[in-house]
Amino acid sequence: MTPFMVRIVSVGVVGLGLGYGLLRADNPPPNPRSEVQADIIKLSENLDAADVKDRAKQIVEKHDSCDISSIFKMGPRIGPGIGKLTELGFRDSIDVLTAGLATRKNITEADIEKYQPEFLRVAKILQAMAQLAPYRGKIVVANYEKRAKDWEKVAADFQVKTAEFRKAIEEKDPKRLRLAAHSLRTTCAACHDIAF
Repeated sequence: MTPFMVRIVSVGVVGLGLGYGLLRADNPPPNPRSEVQADIIKLSENLDAADVKDRAKQIVEKHDSCDISSIFKMGPRIGPGIGKLTELGFRDSIDVLTAGLATRKNITEADIEKYQPEFLRVAKILQAMAQLAPYRGKIVVANYEKRAKDWEKVAADFQVKTAEFRKAIEEKDPKRLRLAAHSLRTTCAACHDIAF
């Protein structure tokens, strides 16, 4: 092959590579974590809908359990994060936020009022996850009767604790929020004990 032909082929290969790269940028492959997080967030925005349990079940049936759990992870690269609540000194993770709220005594009523939309967004996501919990149990407790009963109890408790967490935010009560976060963390630990 002549040097001229080598250059033409090289330019063609580079051109094809760039063209493919541009096409991939316009149509990136679907990200299962992004898809499930979008579904969970949509559910969190419609918790009073009559079909909330059916939609929660569909999310669990449609998505991988590990992708569902990504909702708690660091944002914005993996999880949805906590928005402006990072300004209170929390890392950008729902999991880290609830752990921090359970122990920090310096969150004030003014903090809750200032960041109430972000606090409520997180609370509603947690409530959506609590709606998913009863259906997720089948994956981790299959064929274990005692674990299935334990999971059922923890899943019900998760719904109660997330509602208490949200109520503390709505009432702008720092002490109640701390206690609700601590109680919620205890329930989360119980869930992990059963699952793992």
